[in-house]
Amino acid sequence: MSNIRTAFNELAARSGGTALQARGECPPRLRSALQDLELLLPGEAPATTVLASSATTEVTAVDLAWGRVVVKRALAGEPDDAESPAERAATEAAWLRLAQEIAPGAVPALIGEHAASPTLVLEWIDPTRAPQWSERLATGDAKPTIAAAVGHLYGKLHAATAGRPAFADRFAAERAFRRLAVEPRFLDAALAHPDCAAALRAAADTASRLRIALVHGAASPENILVGPRGPILVDGDCARYGDPAFDVATLAAVLMLHAVRPGTARRTRPALDALLATYLQHVTWEMPSLLAARVGAIVPALLLAGVDGRARAPFIVNQNDANRVRRIARFLLTGEVADFDVTRALWFQEFQA
Repeated sequence: MSNIRTAFNELAARSGGTALQARGECPPRLRSALQDLELLLPGEAPATTVLASSATTEVTAVDLAWGRVVVKRALAGEPDDAESPAERAATEAAWLRLAQEIAPGAVPALIGEHAASPTLVLEWIDPTRAPQWSERLATGDAKPTIAAAVGHLYGKLHAATAGRPAFADRFAAERAFRRLAVEPRFLDAALAHPDCAAALRAAADTASRLRIALVHGAASPENILVGPRGPILVDGDCARYGDPAFDVATLAAVLMLHAVRPGTARRTRPALDALLATYLQHVTWEMPSLLAARVGAIVPALLLAGVDGRARAPFIVNQNDANRVRRIARFLLTGEVADFDVTRALWFQEFQA
């Protein structure tokens, strides 16, 4: 993670917490990790700022003598999760290295990995030069060119890792993916809508069942920075060798939810169309229509989770809008609509009105 607002939004969404703004001396545990990685000068006492903290992650900005870095430390989220922090940190480090190899500059540089902590030291990316895509969307700036670049990047990453058994063995973090990506969406929505629970569980199964390519697992505009040379992805601690349709469906659902706000649908639909068209050009490991069908099976559940899950969309604040989302998403979940093109048409017909 490389950006104050990215850290805050992602962690606060998971934990319901708030960012901490205190600036102070480097804690001993963090100082020890930086010393082991030979990132501190002799006698250096760097200032630190805790950007965000949750039950599973702590993110800190550290001002070293040679520049600012971001330190991300994985924490045990649950009593039975003792092995998960090290596993999540190692997964994210491996994902960063691989993504950097496939698409240089598309993720923050990994400066250091301290497995014992477990802690990652990442490049600081100036938020004034690379704002979150979510910030652009929140202002109504849904440029199709940005969406197309995002689709191209995800397509490139998925295509480069599809059908590679070695990656399947390396990125098998089922627990992290389930707890950080699946449960806050599908299972939370099922608790809020018990009559749709079977359909939501089926969507969760679709999202989790296949092992095709390396999936980001956190493909949200909050975790995509709009850099001067293209998109930059952050937060890979639940990366998993799975179904690339999950990443695409997550992005599609967020763009569709942005269309809920009055006056935004006409700008958002071209962005969604551009993202899908550019992404699908990369799909050579299977028929693009098959992947699109799985996207269509997952999206309605993600739309419902956008108003009734821990990963809910923060920009939908009007209850009338939220109720319209619930009505259409429930219809799509329990109805006979199986084609994603029909799903998109129904959605934008509703929210352009």
